[in-house]
Amino acid sequence: MTAELSDEIVTDPETAVIAYLAPLHPHVPGSAKQSVANFRESGWPLPFILVKELPGQENVDESDVDALVSVHTLVHKAAGRSALRDEADRTHRRMLWIAQTLPTVLIPGVGYAEFDYVRVVSRPHPEDYGDEQILRKVGRYGIGLSYAKVQ
Repeated sequence: MTAELSDEIVTDPETAVIAYLAPLHPHVPGSAKQSVANFRESGWPLPFILVKELPGQENVDESDVDALVSVHTLVHKAAGRSALRDEADRTHRRMLWIAQTLPTVLIPGVGYAEFDYVRVVSRPHPEDYGDEQILRKVGRYGIGLSYAKVQ
C-alpha cells in the first residue's frame, strides 16, 4: 500500500539555523563531537551554540512556517564573561547576516532552507545554564521559512 505525501515541506527550523551557524565553529571531520547542534552532550567542546525550536505556526495555504528559535551561546566559565560577550556577539551578528541577506541554501541530505524573514525577538542576554562551569547567553529569533521541494 502506498500513501500519498506532499512533495513540498519546510526544512526543520532547528536544522536550517544550525546549518547557517555551523561556519562559526566548524565540525572536526571524523569526530562525533559537535559545536553547533540542537542538543549538547557532556564533554563536547566549548564554545558551543545550542539551537532549540519553540512552538510556532505553519500555514499550509501560504506554504510557510513562522517559527521561533532560541539560540544559546555557551562558553566555559574559565574563559570569562568577556569571552561569552564576544562569542554571543559573533552568533548574533551571524543571525543578523541571515536577516539581511535571506539566503536560500542547500542543506546536504535535507533539502533547501528558504528564509523569508528573520527578526530579533530578544537580543542575547545572560541566563543560568544549570552547570556552574558554563556561562550562557540566549537570543530568540522569529524566522519565516517557505516550503521547498523534497529532495
